[in-house]
Amino acid sequence: MLGDMEERKNPYVPSKAPPVNYPFHVHKAIRTLSKLMHFIDTVLVVLDTRAPLTTLYKDFKRLFGRHRHVVFVLGKSDLAPEEITKRWKSYLKSFNGENYPVFSGDLRNPASIKPLKRYLIKRSRSLLASNLLVVGAPNLGKSSLINSLVGKSKVRVGDIPGVTRSLQWLKLDYNLKVLDSPGLMPPIPSDWISYSKLVLLNVVPKSSDISYWRLLKILLTDICAVPPLRERLSALKDIGELLLRTGKLLLSGDEERAFYEIQSLRDRWGKRDLEEALAKLFKDLSQGRYGKIALELPPEGNQ
Repeated sequence: MLGDMEERKNPYVPSKAPPVNYPFHVHKAIRTLSKLMHFIDTVLVVLDTRAPLTTLYKDFKRLFGRHRHVVFVLGKSDLAPEEITKRWKSYLKSFNGENYPVFSGDLRNPASIKPLKRYLIKRSRSLLASNLLVVGAPNLGKSSLINSLVGKSKVRVGDIPGVTRSLQWLKLDYNLKVLDSPGLMPPIPSDWISYSKLVLLNVVPKSSDISYWRLLKILLTDICAVPPLRERLSALKDIGELLLRTGKLLLSGDEERAFYEIQSLRDRWGKRDLEEALAKLFKDLSQGRYGKIALELPPEGNQ
């Protein structure tokens, strides 16, 4: 999906580059990650199942180093279609020609990530010791994953010499520890479709000079051009058919009628204007209130 936007010459994409408005502490967190790697042998990379490539920090291999054991964790898979989740798991297992373990689940639910926990414990017992770090973009459930892995018995262990005392470790098994603070690894949107997805998924904040209607036009045009994604969109309860009609009108170039269609959300929800209604729409879609949705598919020929 990434890069398709340029090929289709989507007329709703601005000519300028998308804004990246991460707070200062996020940039600082990336620098902190590189300092932690000396103490880490296993990294859990949390992705959003609805847009795995978009939520992946593209330079993660350089950041981690060649000798870290990387595990992909598809979070929020309870909000994504099962058949598309399976396709992503198959694709990521051989991502960029390398072999990666891939797990998925509702990261808030300890039962959902039991296979991941069993895998980590089994692997750690073949090592003298294993230190684990959970990383990923903002708001993907990294802390929830740590809580689900550790469970109720959060047994803190001593500081590792040379690491700031503010960093605490939690014990998962007799020789397996996880850092209790997840690492921030924010994706940098290279194009407007990536930026629009990240705003919808609540990974990046929306710039104040970009309207929700602009972002929705970009998203709907992209989704409605891909049959499997279009089908999932139309299946959303209450609003699926409305979004599908709007997307088809945008694809045909009839922006005026598309705007008229989407205006009905303002009246339906009793909002002051369309932007307020679309802000609610983005939030509701992100939280899965209308059903499961996917924003991208694995690249063809790599599944």
